[in-house]
Amino acid sequence: AAREVLEKGEPRLVRFGDDEGEASCCGGTLEIYIEPILSSPTLYVCGAGHVGQYVAEAGHMAGFRVVVADDREELANRERFPAAGEILVGPLPHILQSLVISSSSYIVIVRGHDQDGDILGWAARTPARYIGMIGSRSKVTGVLNDLEAQGISRERLEQVKAPIGLDIGAETPQEIAIAVMAEIIKARRGKG
Repeated sequence: AAREVLEKGEPRLVRFGDDEGEASCCGGTLEIYIEPILSSPTLYVCGAGHVGQYVAEAGHMAGFRVVVADDREELANRERFPAAGEILVGPLPHILQSLVISSSSYIVIVRGHDQDGDILGWAARTPARYIGMIGSRSKVTGVLNDLEAQGISRERLEQVKAPIGLDIGAETPQEIAIAVMAEIIKARRGKG
């Protein structure tokens, strides 16, 4: 029961004894309330440009541990990302290969057209709970088709949120970050 509560992330009241098929040796019942105590989920922001900066800020405010990764040291630094738990600088997706991604990981890809496909290829091979990539519908279609040709299953690629974010008519980097985090929170809470 405890494993199930941890997997679902939802508390549960469990009753043992005196029910059919569950006789207790002392003849009584026991009710146990099981509540998950989960560590903060991790938000990996792949890209330290304007959208990445605001996604990281919003993610921190929403209670995520934030990791920022980019190959541009002038953008991926403590001055621009003071609340980030970790800042990784180096060639993408090479530096991402060493990360331990779990089902409580959320990956946002906002680096740029030249690297997004490679980063998404890495991300799609992880057990991340959420993967989202910024881009136009035509760019997204092309990247997903290329990755399917490389052997990533259509089923996994259909789980990628792209274009990223809830459709709220966002235009500015700040608005896009809000739309992205709204979609991530929706996924975190099991609503989509």
